[in-house]
Amino acid sequence: VDADGFSVIEVSGMLKELGYKNPNIKILYKKPTSNLDKGLEPLSKYIDVLELLSYVNKFKLIELFIEHPVDKCVIDKSVIDLVQEDNSVIDGLESSNACLETNECEALENDNAGLGTNEDYLERLVTHEEIKEAVWDCGSSKAPGPDGFSFAFVKKYWDIIRKDLHDFIHSFF
Repeated sequence: VDADGFSVIEVSGMLKELGYKNPNIKILYKKPTSNLDKGLEPLSKYIDVLELLSYVNKFKLIELFIEHPVDKCVIDKSVIDLVQEDNSVIDGLESSNACLETNECEALENDNAGLGTNEDYLERLVTHEEIKEAVWDCGSSKAPGPDGFSFAFVKKYWDIIRKDLHDFIHSFF
């Protein structure tokens, strides 16, 4: 029987040269020497415990921020270590906020802060200036869209197509 280009006789001869006294290749092929699934069970238990500990740390951080409100805090996009009163360190706070100013903290405390003005702003019609600014913010050297027109074309002939473009955008509102 060949196994990847080696006959059983050649492989058993190699094993004898390496120091194996009576290599029985049939046993090696039929019976695995280890059971990997049983070896992974304790690891999965440890992973579950580590995940629970990370959740506990996150809840401790939330509780810390609720109990001790911050007037002004600057949080960069990195992992931050927080030191508690007993000098123990809670680590692993990840922030997507570049800066959290005093006004934002106060707005979070007040449930109704600024809701009316935001709703009015979101429901208003888009102005000509906003559409033009959005078009001019797009690069002129970009590839043309599915209609074959690039933003360079739109910018060049803006005076001709601006009313049609404005009417088209207003049809969505």
